[in-house]
Amino acid sequence: DLPMIYSPYTVSRTFRLRFLAVQPEFRYWFGGRPMMREFIGVAALGTSYDITWGSETYKGDAWGGGLTFGYAFFLSPHWNIECYGSVGAVYYDHKHYYRDDHYSENRRTAHGYAFIPFKLGVSFAYIIK
Repeated sequence: DLPMIYSPYTVSRTFRLRFLAVQPEFRYWFGGRPMMREFIGVAALGTSYDITWGSETYKGDAWGGGLTFGYAFFLSPHWNIECYGSVGAVYYDHKHYYRDDHYSENRRTAHGYAFIPFKLGVSFAYIIK
């Protein structure tokens, strides 16, 4: 799985959601057949973001890895539904400032590790045979 996510949204001066993320994942299926029954996966995350929420802005990068757990329900020979969730550790390095701050463009103000959910979802899958 190789999802890439892009958001260019600027709604107003107090709400901006701009980011580019890639989240590759490798899955192992316990049912003996891919895309059937339970699975576990190893996921990675890389993102660059610029988010404004109210008077606060976060602008930086994050990288990490984690585990995915899920189950695929059989609907027909070509269709199934997957339910999955993923959690992991992320290293972030960003500038965090308020609207009226006089901050240095080159100085990062926050960095560290966080344990976060990577993704949570339900997918409809078509199996090509």
